[in-house]
Amino acid sequence: MKTKVLLIIICLGLLYSCSIKYSYVYKTYLNNSKDKSLTYQDSLMKFTFFPVPNGIYFEIQNLTNENIFLLWDGSYFIDPTNNSSKALNTDILNTENKVLSKDNNESIIPKKGTFRRFTTSAKNVSIFQNIDVSKFYITPNLSIQNTTYNEVYLHNPYWITSTKLPDENYFNTEMYRMKSYIQSNNNLGLGFTFKKGEKQYDYDFKIKIDKVIAYTEKDGVLKPVAELKTDETNEDLKVSDKPQNKINFKNDFLILPNGDTMFVKIIKADENGIFFNKINDLDNTSVMSYPRKYLHNKAFFKDGSPVWILNN
Repeated sequence: MKTKVLLIIICLGLLYSCSIKYSYVYKTYLNNSKDKSLTYQDSLMKFTFFPVPNGIYFEIQNLTNENIFLLWDGSYFIDPTNNSSKALNTDILNTENKVLSKDNNESIIPKKGTFRRFTTSAKNVSIFQNIDVSKFYITPNLSIQNTTYNEVYLHNPYWITSTKLPDENYFNTEMYRMKSYIQSNNNLGLGFTFKKGEKQYDYDFKIKIDKVIAYTEKDGVLKPVAELKTDETNEDLKVSDKPQNKINFKNDFLILPNGDTMFVKIIKADENGIFFNKINDLDNTSVMSYPRKYLHNKAFFKDGSPVWILNN
């Protein structure tokens, strides 16, 4: 019995050690900006944004000779799924007052001064409560291998930051999965309300993903292996045309190339395509199919494993 247990542990260890980790770096820009930059300027202020996986690090420069007040109660954060909420003022994370009930929730930007902060959804206040606030204010233009970056900006992320696959046979499927993911999670935004004298000013910023770079990580070294651009369709990605001869037969959420997701039971797969039942069809008579010529490893389960596996 001990020998069997030891063999299982060894096999699991070998499987884990042979798996491949992919890390993702997102390249973004302000919607409608020139040259896809992350900077906006008018006569009052200059804004620079550094989107990170769990929120937005930003810098505001006051270009006037008067103090400007950022009114947090009128500011909002839009996560990548397009869900909006109040923006988190990290300055009060270590105070006893609750962010949702604090009165006079304002930040001052002195004349000709600069204001640098990190923000995310105020719903995350309890998640970030125990992180040293000062670490939020270190510029996030650091490597994703940096300890502070991992502790702060990869903490409870909105974006997928890494995946681990059993081997390279899953690579194409993972890239298609990521392409579908970033195309449907490309709605990051931030809204500010400011007060200068007796006047109030509202700003709305939309931040878009330009591309995502996939890296393999080995011995602490990152190597770029793919670049996913959001203005391309899945058909623009190169997929191997080698014959595919292994099929996953299991009950799970199936994601088709058109983005449809359904809970299915795979019945069979042949040269014509895949055939499956929707699990919620109680009479089990409604057989659905998807032609193989449209698959080419593009149909996959929610956990990332493909229906068809490349025969390498």
